[in-house]
Amino acid sequence: MLGLGGFDNFASPAVKRFLRELLSERFLLRRAERRASGCSIDQRGKMRFLLAAARARQRAAAGLRGPEERAPAFRLLAEAFAILMTAHATARGESDGERTMPAEEAWEKLAALAEALGTPPEHAGLAAFLKSTEVLDADRLTAREALALRPALEGLLGWLEAGLEVRTVRRIRVYRVLRLVGVASAGLTLLVATLAWALAPANLAYEKPVRSSSIFPRTPDPGGATDGVRGRGFGVHTVFEHRPWVEIDLGASHSLSEVVVYHRSDGFQAESLPLTLELSEDGSNYVEVATRRELFTANDPWRAKLGGKRARWVRLIVSKKDKGYIAVSEIEVYGK
Repeated sequence: MLGLGGFDNFASPAVKRFLRELLSERFLLRRAERRASGCSIDQRGKMRFLLAAARARQRAAAGLRGPEERAPAFRLLAEAFAILMTAHATARGESDGERTMPAEEAWEKLAALAEALGTPPEHAGLAAFLKSTEVLDADRLTAREALALRPALEGLLGWLEAGLEVRTVRRIRVYRVLRLVGVASAGLTLLVATLAWALAPANLAYEKPVRSSSIFPRTPDPGGATDGVRGRGFGVHTVFEHRPWVEIDLGASHSLSEVVVYHRSDGFQAESLPLTLELSEDGSNYVEVATRRELFTANDPWRAKLGGKRARWVRLIVSKKDKGYIAVSEIEVYGK
């Protein structure tokens, strides 16, 4: 078995057994292969026939929910129980699978089957009904009794179905390979995604201080431009003035790869154009690095590639000669 590494140092024996069993059955299908290898082609064919017969009765019973349909529904479920127990006896070589075993014998064999398959769902209250050969016993069930017994009976039938293995050894081995390939693919995808996340440039502007040339009345503090929320109305909004600007202090000089500007989402995007991007190392002397004249939006932001230019301060400024204003939702600065 595969080791659990450091987990062995602190996990309880019960937890270790559970995890090993889960790995063995969920991915390696060891138990399924053991069960399949113990059955002949003839046994497997009879088990499939019996399983189909039991399922047909369960489907028919599922549609019978009314008070007058209670008795036929329970009779169908009781038949499904006897058929599934016969299928298990066929798998174990205790029946030829030609005739359904009697009700009392089916119930008596359930205890031995539970030792082989593991603990079944709660079923003690079903004994009297499932051992009975009297057809009218189903009619004598009260509404309250039926309401309590039916979920238990359906749960027991599900457990019996799950314990049957009608696949061939070859098919189980194919499933095993497919599951292991799927797990490996998922692990590789997770690894690639983790590496991409770890190696992706950081948004250096996130929650960094922002100043603006002015603040339009009843609009957010300029810090809304670096709070990580994209695409809302706007995160910063200046008044209508000559050459308005918005400035981010990154706290230290960085090598910058890209600045991404998400426009406001409530319209009027063209009124802030053209926008010029400027960089500064000292907060006084700015160098123009990009200008945007074409319309951009919150869903299709302006991405200005910087190619490693160094700066501490990043500034947007309206560069037209007439008055204007800046209203954008978010500014992101990437680099290292």
